[in-house]
Amino acid sequence: MLNSEPAQIGLRQRNRVDKLGRILAAGRELFSRDGFDTTTTRAIAQRAGIGTGTLFLYFPEKRDLLLRLFKDDIEPVHRAAVASLDADAPLQDAVLRVFRSLYDYYARDPHLSRVFLSELAFLDPARGADLARFTFDFLHAIATLVSAAKARGELARDVDPLAIARTMFRLYYAVLIEWIAGLLPSPAAAERELRASLDQLLRGIGRPREKRR
Repeated sequence: MLNSEPAQIGLRQRNRVDKLGRILAAGRELFSRDGFDTTTTRAIAQRAGIGTGTLFLYFPEKRDLLLRLFKDDIEPVHRAAVASLDADAPLQDAVLRVFRSLYDYYARDPHLSRVFLSELAFLDPARGADLARFTFDFLHAIATLVSAAKARGELARDVDPLAIARTMFRLYYAVLIEWIAGLLPSPAAAERELRASLDQLLRGIGRPREKRR
C-alpha cells in the first residue's frame, strides 16, 4: 500500500495556505473599508470563512495581521525602488525617482495607507524590528546616491552621506504624512512639495562656489 502521509501533509499545507490567503484578503478589505479600530477579529474571521480560534493561530493579535499585510506590500516596493537607483543621475532627480515609487504605492489605497501609517508608527521592538531593517537598508541605498553625488562634486566634501540620507527620508516621510492626512491634495502635490524641500536641502549642502580672484 502506498504511504498516504506525504499526500496528507501536502493537503494540510494547501489548506493552510488557502486559509492564510483568505485571512489576508479579509483583513485588507476590512481595514481599508472600516479602519483598524472598527474592524474586529470576529469580522475578519467571518469574512475569511474561519473561526476566530483559527484566526488566532495565524495572527495572535489584530496588529500582527496588519503588519503582515504591510510587509507583504512594502518588501517588493522597496526591492524595486532600490533596484531602480541611478547613481549617475543628478542627486535630486535620483532621489525623487525613488520616493515617487513609494508615493505611488501609498496612492493605490489611501484609506489602507492611512491605517498603515497611523497604526504601525509606534510598534513594540519585537514587531518593529523588520520594519526598522527595511528602513535601515533603504537609508543605506540613498546614502550610496549621496556618496556618488559627493564624488562628482555636487556636494560639499565634508557632508556625511548617511546623515543626508536620513534627512532626505525624514522630508519624504513628513510630506507623505501631510498628503495622507489631507493637507496636500494629491501625490503630484506631495512630490512638488518634496522637490521644493529637497532643493532647499541640496542648496545648503552643495559644493561652495569658488571665490573669484
